[in-house]
Amino acid sequence: MNYFIEALGSKQSTPGGGSAAAITGAIGISLTQMVVSLTTGKPRYEAYQPLLDSVQEQASELTQRFVDGMQADIDAFNGVMEAYRIKATTDEEQVIKQARIEQASKQATVAPFEMMEASILALRLSKQLVGKSNPNVLSDLGVAALNLKATLQSSWLNVLINLKTIQDEVFVARYKEQGEQLLAEGKQLADELYNLVVIELS
Repeated sequence: MNYFIEALGSKQSTPGGGSAAAITGAIGISLTQMVVSLTTGKPRYEAYQPLLDSVQEQASELTQRFVDGMQADIDAFNGVMEAYRIKATTDEEQVIKQARIEQASKQATVAPFEMMEASILALRLSKQLVGKSNPNVLSDLGVAALNLKATLQSSWLNVLINLKTIQDEVFVARYKEQGEQLLAEGKQLADELYNLVVIELS
């Protein structure tokens, strides 16, 4: 963790905001896993054990998805930088270079978009635990919501900045529309979960 924080604060291009967003998502869904772990086996919640087992399994998969997303973001960014460094002295070489930049920029858009999708899945999963999990760790479920919302919104910023360089209007329109839908749904889910936690704690 110290290495990651130091690298994040350095003048290196990676890791950057996309990696930070992915790690924040991993932290969020890991908190959901913790809530399940500290609820499992308690007689009061025995009736919810099938749900708890399902949430734990899916949360574990999402944790790995976020961790993998950090590397995917780094790889995508590096791909864009490599494309820009291609030497092009002729018109033909310039066309090839622009095509490489376009393709790399698309991949750099897909990486954070997939983190938005994972955030939605994680928020839906976490919300199922309200009222069906150990109340002593209810606040941690609220922290999970905040982390996952941060991942969602941070990833959206990374989608937008990459879309600015893409010439394919169909691609841009599709990811803008779908991204806006994910953003709206995710923000609502996160706010609902957070507010449910606050109500339960008040």
